Amino acid sequence: MKKLFGLLFAFMTTILVLTACGSSGQDAKTASGKNADEIEFPTKPIELIVPWDAGGSTDLIARTLAKEVEKELGQPVTVVNKPGAGGTLAATEVAKSPADGYKIMISSNSPFTSQPNIKPTQYSIEDFRVVHATTYENMAILTHSNSKWDTLEDLMKEKDSGTTIKYATSGAGGFSHLASATFFDESGLKGQYVPFKSGAETITALLGEQVDLITVHPGEAMEHVKSGKLKFLGVFSEDEAPEIPDVPTFKEKGMDLVWGVYKFIVVPKDVPEDVYKKLNEAFAEAYASDSYKEFLEKSNLTSYDKSPEQIEEKIKAEIKETKVWIDKIKFAQ
Repeated sequence: MKKLFGLLFAFMTTILVLTACGSSGQDAKTASGKNADEIEFPTKPIELIVPWDAGGSTDLIARTLAKEVEKELGQPVTVVNKPGAGGTLAATEVAKSPADGYKIMISSNSPFTSQPNIKPTQYSIEDFRVVHATTYENMAILTHSNSKWDTLEDLMKEKDSGTTIKYATSGAGGFSHLASATFFDESGLKGQYVPFKSGAETITALLGEQVDLITVHPGEAMEHVKSGKLKFLGVFSEDEAPEIPDVPTFKEKGMDLVWGVYKFIVVPKDVPEDVYKKLNEAFAEAYASDSYKEFLEKSNLTSYDKSPEQIEEKIKAEIKETKVWIDKIKFAQ
């Protein structure tokens, strides 16, 4: 009888414990409003990787957004510059990093479109998920104010002179490099490529008259144009570029050359959905903030109002389009 009573007591005790645990779990869920398997994010600082050196437009965009995003997430967002190989070193690192949302990247289209057509990469757009758009940036060719070329027509006269024109861009294999290479191919001018790691470095080289031409985003060089040290010759835009409306497009001059760079935030593709959602919402708030809008205006940059899905589809289409040009000019780094 004692044995039976003991078993009955143990059974009842177990039932009470299980009931209490179930009640406690339900209370916890009700209090927090979260499911048991929902991830707490973020609980530590986040790294925002920039595939190029500090000082360029991508770096400045990243730092401006980071300040706003960390307000939304409640954790520091640290910008880390990891330049090299036209953005592919950083993209490879992020693609292979844990898909937990703590290492994210701001990128342009070139590491996903031109670079894979130049040499094999260890990643593709399929390894990433776009979080949010940032900017669309035209590209333009500039020369020094001391240059004898005041217009594209002046520059084109060098075609029969035999002069070798030194031109610089950031990131070998990037869109600024590809734009310049296609210009020299179409124009028939003789060019010598001088690579640099960032737009800021190419501008410094042109200011020092170490090179003859550079291809950068207009906003990167605007202060030097306004001060009279540099001058625009042409812009790789479909239509009039709003930031430099008085600068002729190459299409106007009979060259079907349209190159632009759009930039966006990406994470590894397998990041948990709730983490992705928090990042998407945080960057959406940062993108809409007054400080970001003021930064864009001051920097002569244009916001890019495309959804993550639209950007991913555009990249996939652009891979094929870029390959046509790369094959045509036998482009190589």
